[in-house]
Amino acid sequence: IQGIERYSLIQFKLKTSENLFIDIEQEVINRILNNLILDDLIELLLKEDSSYHLRIHQLIKINIALYGGENMDDEMKSAYASAKQVNARIPNNKANSYKQKLINAIIAHDYDRVCEILLQLSSYSGVVFNFAYDLFEDFERNKNIAYTFINALNTPNKEDGEKANEKK
Repeated sequence: IQGIERYSLIQFKLKTSENLFIDIEQEVINRILNNLILDDLIELLLKEDSSYHLRIHQLIKINIALYGGENMDDEMKSAYASAKQVNARIPNNKANSYKQKLINAIIAHDYDRVCEILLQLSSYSGVVFNFAYDLFEDFERNKNIAYTFINALNTPNKEDGEKANEKK
């Protein structure tokens, strides 16, 4: 598909059970053609583990195009930078605990709980989350900002963290 940078990041199959795989590339293509958002795919990969962080980032970028969020770039950068500051200030096990709480809340579509956890994490880490105001105002419209923050939280900076057992 033209216009998608690093297309190879979406070319994989995700094993969901012993004999069942989801062809992520095909799912993304179908959703783009039908103008359907990728929220459930992003949430599915967030549940897996942080080794998918580059793939999730690519899906978030595609999702933004589907949402029509041209002005989201600054908020996404703010969310990413805030997550990296949190990673530097608190122990890995605490960051991972908050990340799991955020993932569980966002998958349950409990957006008030996501905002509550963000406030707790901001207080605990001493990092101001400027991006959070957009989430408090209209979470559904700005969900990709939350995905970006969660994806960057307690995630290594290296680009070689992709799963080895993925099938192409």
